[in-house]
Amino acid sequence: MYLSTWKHIEGYICLCFLSLVLLKFLVFKINDLAGLSGKDKFTEGRLIDMMNNVKEIQEKFNNQITKTFELNDDNLSQNWDDYHLVEKVFELTKIKK
Repeated sequence: MYLSTWKHIEGYICLCFLSLVLLKFLVFKINDLAGLSGKDKFTEGRLIDMMNNVKEIQEKFNNQITKTFELNDDNLSQNWDDYHLVEKVFELTKIKK
């Protein structure tokens, strides 16, 4: 990426810092609420792999979702398990408010 002015450079650094803080906080909350520790601990790498590999296809008719297909195979089963864990953590945080 080409950054031409000092303001662009500062903005890019700020954006990178904020995304890193958000990533670390999300991993902390997942581990805290799911009670994960040791080798089962959720890591930044697992979260990034999950976000890159988990894909769904939604079939719509008249702007209504009729079917949802999860693109899944044996190589992605761990990513889908991680996705469902993160979903449960989000549901827990929603309930606690």
